[in-house]
Amino acid sequence: MTVTKTQLADAYSAALTEEFGKEWDCQFSRKDAAIAEMKRKAPETVSACFELIENEMFEGPWVMGETYSLCDPYLYTLTRWVKGGMVDVTKLPKIFAHLERMEARHAVKTVLDSQFG
Repeated sequence: MTVTKTQLADAYSAALTEEFGKEWDCQFSRKDAAIAEMKRKAPETVSACFELIENEMFEGPWVMGETYSLCDPYLYTLTRWVKGGMVDVTKLPKIFAHLERMEARHAVKTVLDSQFG
């Protein structure tokens, strides 16, 4: 199955909507059955998205290859949102190495220290 980057973004957005919908005041559905289904499906969908990035899209050492780009802080943010919850990023070696590489950057350390002490 071939998945486009747009389909990946759509699936990921829908999955994260349930994970963070309480904070974002999600308007997708207020029906209990639909919300329960989203909660059941979200971990599977988000994991599939991360596996696709890991196996087919990530070029390394940065997302787009040798050069750091806007994609890197974006993937880093998404990875921080799901690590330890929906996705075990330690099982995705490229993404996990990217997470560590990002957290080794002085700018990232500075922001994390200012936000989280």
